[in-house]
Amino acid sequence: MNKKLIQVLRSISMLLIILFVSCNSNKVFEQHQDLSPNLEWKKGLKINFNPEIKDIEARYKMIIAFRHTSGYAYSNLPLLVKIISPSGKVSEKHYNIEVVDNNGRFKGEGLGDIWDLEFLAEENFAFGEAGTHQFFIEYELPIDPLNMAIELGLKIEKIN
Repeated sequence: MNKKLIQVLRSISMLLIILFVSCNSNKVFEQHQDLSPNLEWKKGLKINFNPEIKDIEARYKMIIAFRHTSGYAYSNLPLLVKIISPSGKVSEKHYNIEVVDNNGRFKGEGLGDIWDLEFLAEENFAFGEAGTHQFFIEYELPIDPLNMAIELGLKIEKIN
């Protein structure tokens, strides 16, 4: 796919994300990171997010966003998410994002060759400490690199 087209689609997507975020008051954190200009995610590359959590009485939804092209060759994306609290407490959790449905079609929203998939990793999550938490996310497929992967994102929303 033309890299210029990918840049245009990213710009449009970011504009839509900004508009959506400004309308959603429950959003506590949202960030997306490009994996590589070569449409690949290198094995061992841990994507880092640092959300600041102020309200530890609240419950949260944690959403992992994955952007890929139509050339993504796998039906799933297994991830390891490591969270380090402000005091240094470490927790790890494994997630398996289903990228393709039972009919062999990509899940999520597609625009041309670009697919955006949001995975609800946690729907009633509690942070035990206020402050900045570190999230490290890496893929667990036994291949290197993971081709046709464009971007990874993390969203944290407060539950009403």
